[in-house]
Amino acid sequence: MFQDFIDIVTAMFNMTFTCNNDPLGDWGTTPKTGSWYDKNATFSGVLGRVINGEYDVSVHAWFQNQERSLWLDFHYK
Repeated sequence: MFQDFIDIVTAMFNMTFTCNNDPLGDWGTTPKTGSWYDKNATFSGVLGRVINGEYDVSVHAWFQNQERSLWLDFHYK
């Protein structure tokens, strides 16, 4: 079912879609250094790759909370 959805969306918008797992299985659910409120915090794993711009978007497995909303945009556009 997910693949059907991806096929429809990619055809509609003439785009490609790549799905990757983090090589180490790291979701990056907490900051690697610093705290959520530290603007110099660093993140690893999938969350870090989204924050650092390596991944454009993520089908997130994170619950929206105040801390994560400081770093990620949970809004639909």
